Amino acid sequence: NDNVGASAATTVRVQSLDEPAVPPLALKDKDTPEIPAPVSVQDLGPDAVDLAVAELLATSEKVASQSSISWLEDAAEAGNAQAQFELAVAYEKGERVDPDAAWAARWYGRAAFRGHPEGQYNYGKLKMVGTTVSQDLGAAYRWLTLAARQGHVDANALRADLELRLEIDRLYQEQYMAQQFQPAIGPWLTDPPSVEYLQQKLGQLGYDPGPSDGVMGPRTKAAVSAYQVDQGLPESARLSEDLLRNIRGNSQNDGVSPNDWDNPDSESDTELSAAGTPEQESKLSE
Repeated sequence: NDNVGASAATTVRVQSLDEPAVPPLALKDKDTPEIPAPVSVQDLGPDAVDLAVAELLATSEKVASQSSISWLEDAAEAGNAQAQFELAVAYEKGERVDPDAAWAARWYGRAAFRGHPEGQYNYGKLKMVGTTVSQDLGAAYRWLTLAARQGHVDANALRADLELRLEIDRLYQEQYMAQQFQPAIGPWLTDPPSVEYLQQKLGQLGYDPGPSDGVMGPRTKAAVSAYQVDQGLPESARLSEDLLRNIRGNSQNDGVSPNDWDNPDSESDTELSAAGTPEQESKLSE
């Protein structure tokens, strides 16, 4: 079940003092000797990964150890929605990792596509603001609508504001897309948040991937091939976690403050572009 934790409205789950003791999987004190994270994600089935993520998060107010962060990354890459969301929070706030707003946005987006309500809320805000991802008020409305349907009160308030600002045809289109939404399953990597991150970073490095629209089209593939040749990497023109990590290591952190995410410009009249339209987000070129 890749949609584990989708009903949770808080970032973490803290174990009650009245609950039975659980073997610690994350550290509460950085001076305490590091305790290994759970067994390798590759050795667990989806249900076991869900349980391990829940236990990992229940032992601390935040994921504190580097081994736990690495394990969460493995679980997130395998498609676990809660792990993806927690990883986004860690990179947004800089918890045992260097803060990276664009990398956090990518993981919020991946959690959103897997039906995580907090991921949908945060990704909707990012699409509304347009600081770390391309601005698209229609897509923002859709993600906030999906989060609101799962009981997210703040998402419902922002959604109501956007409903008054969208053209009627676009509003109906986004409402239809929200009704048809099905959470993604598996490690699906060519998701729009991952592709958009790739496009943004390739552009910063001087390549021409085309617009940051989240579509793995011919220009993006050509830019990936050019980057791989320049870096002495095997040329494949395909997206992979190894490629994303390599590009991230060679690019600059955007330096966007997480505070910027919490101030959607409700007066913005930015014209909606074709980037990030429902057609592009629902049908990707392989």
